[in-house]
Amino acid sequence: MWEWALEKKITAKLPHDVWVACNTVKQSWRNANAQIVAFWSACETAVRSAIEIPNKSFPIRPGLYARRYGNWLLLHLPSGRFLVYPAPRASEGGDVTYMGNNQRTRKFERLKTWGGKIVENITQAVACDLLFEAGLRLEKAGYEIVLSVHDEYICEIPDDKTRNHRHMEELMSSLPSWAEGLPLVAAGFETYRYRKE
Repeated sequence: MWEWALEKKITAKLPHDVWVACNTVKQSWRNANAQIVAFWSACETAVRSAIEIPNKSFPIRPGLYARRYGNWLLLHLPSGRFLVYPAPRASEGGDVTYMGNNQRTRKFERLKTWGGKIVENITQAVACDLLFEAGLRLEKAGYEIVLSVHDEYICEIPDDKTRNHRHMEELMSSLPSWAEGLPLVAAGFETYRYRKE
């Protein structure tokens, strides 16, 4: 693998023995998590197929599919929302790319993606959908959200025991129908000043 990694310029300038140790850990994790690795592959295959054959949906899992519509690659999420990738391209046996903002250069340019990155995007988007829906349930139950930080909501509540963090945990752990069976648990606390728990 070392020679291949050198040729592809993916050694991150690590010395041989350090790279081999890191690669061994990576390969061990992948061997122990074969279903996750297979999901990466399924997502990339669906995306490649959608790019090559516009206006046809390529299912990945129930509620999750890839479809190219015009100059847009759409990933339909279980919530019904879409992730959108502009100007997608897939070279035969090569890279999958789309147009976007390069986080390092801040320029709008062609970006490379792959199965694992696509799954990361899907995972973050589903987490966002779950959080937004939990926020709607909180507000409907009378919790005024004053701030959100990553995956948490901060609410100001009256000091009269009509609302509490345990009730918030229940509301935030409730699953929408599209996420049935997902193991989800929320944890909260009450304090007079905001702090990271």
